[in-house]
Amino acid sequence: MAKISARQTLAYRMELTAWFGLAIFIVGLIAQIVSTAVSYVFFIDWSNSLESPLHDESASVLAWVLPVLAGLVAPIVAFMVGERNAKPRAKYEHTYNGVLFVFLAIWLNAVLATFMPALFSQAPTPEYAQYIPQVIVLASVIVLAMLYSKKYKKLPLHDFRAYQLLLIGSISALFIYSTIAFFALSQGQLIETLAIGIMGMLISAGMIAVPYVFSNEKRYMTRLTHACIAGSIGIWSLGAIATLPLYLSQLESLQALLPMVIGLAAWLVYIYLLHRHNA
Repeated sequence: MAKISARQTLAYRMELTAWFGLAIFIVGLIAQIVSTAVSYVFFIDWSNSLESPLHDESASVLAWVLPVLAGLVAPIVAFMVGERNAKPRAKYEHTYNGVLFVFLAIWLNAVLATFMPALFSQAPTPEYAQYIPQVIVLASVIVLAMLYSKKYKKLPLHDFRAYQLLLIGSISALFIYSTIAFFALSQGQLIETLAIGIMGMLISAGMIAVPYVFSNEKRYMTRLTHACIAGSIGIWSLGAIATLPLYLSQLESLQALLPMVIGLAAWLVYIYLLHRHNA
């Protein structure tokens, strides 16, 4: 194989990440919409069959759709602002930047959604509290995009230090908190449940650790950022599939393992293609 220049390697990495990331984003959107629709139909059937008073209070389509739309606004806007802010070093850099901003928006939202309830633990939760993470994420990605566009556009987005710190910090905080919370709440759980949880944590951690170990990147922060991007490809492909209403297919205990298998397969294909080109 002919030697590949650094510019060609960067262009290939951007193109591959753009296509995989965009596919995961679209699948996640479809999965969220389908899951919400199926859950709404099931709720209507249940409330009607029991003549439940909850039917009158929560059966409104708006009550079910609004939270979903609110959750989708930040990633969609993140993709748009990221896609618009790119120096044309490579054909797919616009899409690549959009995908990277989507990953950041999803991780930030996950972190805020995890930690925000603690702020209201000692006080009544306002009705609008569920939308606060989305607002913060939206503001963050817009400010970050403006800063990148004005002063740091000459750098690839994965070399932009503010982006690196936000992405790595969000993932690290979520992993640390999730690990502590999992083992704290695992007392009395079934062995099967614990095994699946531990397996999921190990797979998720491995999806970041493996590309970091085998990376040829010399700069520590860029190397770790690339590993987090590669890990996001696998982790959020797993999450997108897990959002689908798998219980409809009567998979029983396998329904918890199938998303892991699909997400791992997508990640392995991505890593293989990336490594194959860099070899």
